[in-house]
Amino acid sequence: MGRPRNTELRRAQIADAFIAVVADVGVDAATVPAIAEAAGLSPGLVHYHFETKDEILPLAIERLSLLLEMRIEGRLRAAGDDPRARLHALVNAWLARDESADPRAVRAWAALGAAAARNADVRALTAAFTGRVVERWEREVLAALSPERRERARDIATTLVLGIEGALRVGTMSDALAPGDGARLGRALVDALLAP
Repeated sequence: MGRPRNTELRRAQIADAFIAVVADVGVDAATVPAIAEAAGLSPGLVHYHFETKDEILPLAIERLSLLLEMRIEGRLRAAGDDPRARLHALVNAWLARDESADPRAVRAWAALGAAAARNADVRALTAAFTGRVVERWEREVLAALSPERRERARDIATTLVLGIEGALRVGTMSDALAPGDGARLGRALVDALLAP
């Protein structure tokens, strides 16, 4: 019974090392030896758990999404029931640079997004995740809209997700955004899109 648990922990350790390496060098340059070194393991042990680095991708994306989900849940609990406050909390969960921010995870996510353009497997995984994200945003947007505007909920949710993903990519590629700009502008976008 201990063996499966150890296997799960080891696979999570390797996925976390993969995320760290991808954050530093990108998906294409993340080699099994580099992942093994970051995990403090031998390349052979990495290969024991994952035949190729591409097999690590689903677990890495799952772990990144779990990190984000924990951040989101904490922010939503603090926001309470106010629909606009909840949308602002979602923006802050994605973009705020505070003590709970994980710049490494953001850089890894941006690198995975860039790799999606060249890798069908990465594209499929990130597309599935993005679809779930849009659905979550749509539920929150629906609660903030008057009944006569609810048919716009999907478009508003998609616009917000696109804006957030853009801010993540721009923020990791350059100094074009000052600290706090992404979250501040994201909240302003929420307010503008909810305006009658």
